[in-house]
Amino acid sequence: MAIRTIKYANQTLEISYIKQNPRGSVLDSSVVDSGAGVLDSSALDSSAGAGALDSGAPNKQARNIVFLHGWGSNKEIMQRAFAPYFKDFTHYYIDLPGFGQSPYGEEFGAESKMLDSSLDSSAGFGANDTGAESSAPNTQNTPKIFDTSDYARIIDLFFHSLGVKADIIAGHSFGGKVAMLCQSQSQNQNNEVMLLSSAGIVRQKSLKVRAKIALSKLTKKLGVRIPFLRAKDAQGLNRVMYEIFKRVVNEDFSSIFAESKKRASIFWGRDDDATPLDSGERIHALMKGSRFFVYEGDHYFFLHQGDKIERDFMQNATQNTMQSATQSTAQNAGKAN
Repeated sequence: MAIRTIKYANQTLEISYIKQNPRGSVLDSSVVDSGAGVLDSSALDSSAGAGALDSGAPNKQARNIVFLHGWGSNKEIMQRAFAPYFKDFTHYYIDLPGFGQSPYGEEFGAESKMLDSSLDSSAGFGANDTGAESSAPNTQNTPKIFDTSDYARIIDLFFHSLGVKADIIAGHSFGGKVAMLCQSQSQNQNNEVMLLSSAGIVRQKSLKVRAKIALSKLTKKLGVRIPFLRAKDAQGLNRVMYEIFKRVVNEDFSSIFAESKKRASIFWGRDDDATPLDSGERIHALMKGSRFFVYEGDHYFFLHQGDKIERDFMQNATQNTMQSATQSTAQNAGKAN
């Protein structure tokens, strides 16, 4: 495990990650990444994007694949599933801020109200929110309440600090939404994502859930906190992360899926009840040219099926490469004529 320190929205973030070389051994183990210093988000040129890191020269090194966990999870879950596979890639497993060993908001405690509330937590997520910071800079030394675009921006900054581009980003659930917004991939190649039971399709809440929300709002007005009324994914969170949860849980990514130019391989568990199968079918329909694979299992179907995912993904990647080459040849022929 290694720690990379970056600065974002006036917050110094310690990002815990594991880097694994193409043959499976861990390159960074229990060290502080002392070469990082503190890199501020201003280091990213929004007009240049991550392409500023890409010289356009052929990359003779192994390609990089990034694994982003879901809400309430951690990098070790993703490593357990995929470390034995994708052996021709350099792996990056990252703890998103507030999860695993990447702390966020703990110092403010469960009851703290000293939060940057410049964004209304009930606000929707627009199609034009593509990774830029989503509110005015936080001028106080209080934690910013992130949305998914903030998490994507942090991942972009993380890879910018390493001088590395993410060839493929694999995201589970919430991590799938983050992957969709990341700009840290090469601008000279077709960006590619692996979506594992991705969040982002907003579904109508059941009557039971709506009743709990109404009761929770009522008890809050009365100054009473009843922990069991919180959603399962919100239990055990510090105050900052709870506010973040309320912000990200209802983000509708339908337009983002539809407008994305990324190549996508979508993997789903047939019995997933957190992000049901029809959500995956919807994402597949929205993302033109995407591939959709359904496996046996629930929301964590991938834990014991990394080999199948690798097989299907690599077959898909080969087909995409051939299609891209065919399209490029056709375009060049058209120009010649």
